Amino acid sequence: MNVAVRTLQTSPLSRAISWQLPFSENVIAIVLLVAVLVSALGLIYVKDSNRRLMGQLQTMQMAREQLHISWSQLLLEEGAWTAQTRIQQIATRQFGMVMPGDKSIVVVNNL
Repeated sequence: MNVAVRTLQTSPLSRAISWQLPFSENVIAIVLLVAVLVSALGLIYVKDSNRRLMGQLQTMQMAREQLHISWSQLLLEEGAWTAQTRIQQIATRQFGMVMPGDKSIVVVNNL
C-alpha cells in the first residue's frame, strides 16, 4: 500500500473525520460533483458579466471622448465670444461707447 494512503488512514484526523461524518463514498462523490458544477456555472456567469460590463465600459469611454471633444469646442467658442476686441466692437457699435482720453482719466489714491 502507498505510504501516503497508509499515513492518511492511520492519522487521528482521518479517524475523527470518519467518526463525525458517517457518509458513504458515493454521497461524498455526489457532493463534490455538485460543488464542481456549481463552481463551473458560477465561472460562466462571472465571465458573461465581465464581457457585458467590458462592452458598457467601452461604450461609456467613447461617449466620454465625444463629450471631451464637445467641451474643447465650447471652450474655443467661449474664448472667441469673450475676446477683448469683440467686446470693444459691440460696445462701440451698439452702445456708442468710446475709450476715454488721457485728460478724462482720474486716478484715485486710497489712503
